[in-house]
Amino acid sequence: MNWVWPEEAATDPVVWPALMWGGRRDFELAKRIMRTDVRIEYEPKTGFFWGKKDKAYPDFIGLKKLDDNALFAKLPVVTNTEAFPDNHDEHFGRGRELSTYRLPLVVLKATWKRLTRRFKAVIVKPTKDSYLLYSKSFSGLHTTDETILASVALSYNSLLSVYYFFMTSGRLASYRPSLRNEDIKTFPVVPVADLSLNQLSTLSEDEIDEKTFHLYHLNSTERALVSDFVKVTLPDFKNIRNALAHQPVVAFSQQKNNTLEVYCEWFLRVLKAGFGEDKPISTTIFTSNSDTKLPYCMVAIHLDLPQQKPFRYEHSSKNELMAKLAELEHQYQNQKNGSIYYRKVSRVYMNIPVTHHGTKRNIPTVFLIKPNQIRYWTRSMAMRDADEIAGDIMLWREGSATK
Repeated sequence: MNWVWPEEAATDPVVWPALMWGGRRDFELAKRIMRTDVRIEYEPKTGFFWGKKDKAYPDFIGLKKLDDNALFAKLPVVTNTEAFPDNHDEHFGRGRELSTYRLPLVVLKATWKRLTRRFKAVIVKPTKDSYLLYSKSFSGLHTTDETILASVALSYNSLLSVYYFFMTSGRLASYRPSLRNEDIKTFPVVPVADLSLNQLSTLSEDEIDEKTFHLYHLNSTERALVSDFVKVTLPDFKNIRNALAHQPVVAFSQQKNNTLEVYCEWFLRVLKAGFGEDKPISTTIFTSNSDTKLPYCMVAIHLDLPQQKPFRYEHSSKNELMAKLAELEHQYQNQKNGSIYYRKVSRVYMNIPVTHHGTKRNIPTVFLIKPNQIRYWTRSMAMRDADEIAGDIMLWREGSATK
């Protein structure tokens, strides 16, 4: 759940899609991308549509044509007119001006592709043909400037464009999830001076992403937000089979778990960035030797435990882990929060007694109990959980100071 302030709701349309998909960090990243200063001004144009085919365009006979989504999906990033069939029909519902189709073009598909989880752009170079007709399923941009062609294609084919468009366009979550030209041209394409069309054609998807992330100066935190959204959140929303989001974090008996370690690492990064690298904050990851998959995972965040490694494991039997949950349930109810057993996500704040160098101390600890699914234990969720807990700590400090 996210809070939307009245002034945001009244003046900023981006707040709605951004906070529907993500959190405050996503909202701020989307706004930062929108404020990119060095950008290419471009005006994509929609192609023809067949409609009732009541208008004749005799000049369109014999021109190359693109109205086949399957054909477009197979095209490389850079191609030429030989990849397309000839048009033999002069009748269209709306044909657009012939100059709309002049080559070279960068052709953009208006919808997101489930298989690759990306939008797609293809640069079409002229051979003996000077025009390419394309249907309204696509948008096109004509220019003879190879820097503009390469820059638009690079950005549009990256994961960053997927992230940006979903965070800024409410249309993509609707019953007709396609981009309009008004949406496309809001993406601030940064010019890439050192990228030729030949070089672009050799880049892998990972190389396209890396180059784009570098171009937009995304730090490791922002890259994690983009990656988690495209690879975890979006496939879950689109009901893609075997989506990573619902895969278990812990499968049966495990002594160690990399997903939970990464979650804890990113959680600690946020807290230490806010309260200081020298603060003795550490985590405990609870695992079980049970031969059945447990419905929940649990970690503890210790806020003042000196000489402790960043994370450690507490491996116990299934019964011992259930007893620990019962103890936390009792503490949770004492805090008048209801029951952890009917909540998907629970946070339990309590002091745990620890003996350190012969002295017994109460260590402020936060227990996080969440379902055993990847989507609850990503890097972006770690940052979001840490932000919320940091807010709770600040409120607790303010409350203590006024007493």
